[in-house]
Amino acid sequence: MKQFFTLILILIFMTLQLNAQDLVVTPSDTIYGEYPFDAWVADYIYVQNDGDAPISVKFEMLTNTFPSGWTTNFCTNEHCYNYIPSGGSLGIIAPGEEGSLTFVTGFWEVEATGECVVRIYKADEPSVADTVTVIYHVEDGLTAANEQFENIRFSFGPNPATDQLTVETPDIAEWEILIQDLSGKVLQRGLTSTGKWQADLTGMATGIYFFSIVANERVVYRQQVVKL
Repeated sequence: MKQFFTLILILIFMTLQLNAQDLVVTPSDTIYGEYPFDAWVADYIYVQNDGDAPISVKFEMLTNTFPSGWTTNFCTNEHCYNYIPSGGSLGIIAPGEEGSLTFVTGFWEVEATGECVVRIYKADEPSVADTVTVIYHVEDGLTAANEQFENIRFSFGPNPATDQLTVETPDIAEWEILIQDLSGKVLQRGLTSTGKWQADLTGMATGIYFFSIVANERVVYRQQVVKL
C-alpha cells in the first residue's frame, strides 16, 4: 500500500511538472543588438502553448530605460501601442498555438544604451513565467549590422494609392512589412517569401502612412505612402 501511494505522489508530481512547462518563451534570455543611430529595428518574443489546454498569458515590464528620444511600437496578440506599456495581455493561446510580443524601435539619432526587461506569465499561475531582456546599444558609426541591406531598393506602386499597392524587390525574397499611421501604430503586417507583397488599403482612411520592411530582425527600408 505504501508503494502504491508513493507511485500516486510521483505521478501527481510529474503531472504538475508537465503542466508547468506549457508556457514556452523564445528567446528565453536576452536580445542584444548594436545599431547605428539612424536605424530602425524589429525584435520578437514568441510565446508557445505546449500544453493540452488553452492558457491566458499576460506580461509586465519590470524595467524600461529606453530613452525618450527613441520611438517604440509595441504589439501583442491583442493590441498595438505607440509606447512601451507597463503591462498587458496576450489573450488566450490555444494548445499548439503561438503568441508574440513585438518591439519595433527607431533611434532617431539618439545615442544611448537602453534596456527593457519583460516578464511573461500565465494569468492563473503567475509563478509559471519567463523573463526576457532586450538591450540596444546605439551610437553613430555603427554601420556593420546594416551593410548587407544598404543597396537594397524596394518599389512601391502606385503611390499615391487607392485600394491596392504592390511592394516588391529583386534583392531579397523573405521579409515582413509593417504599415503604420503617423502615430506609429501598426495597422497591418504581412510576410512574403517571394520578394513581392500586395497591400490591401481598402477601409483605410485618406492620409499618409509609413511602410516598414523588416528583414533579419531589423527595419531595412521605410517608405511614405499617400492613401487617396
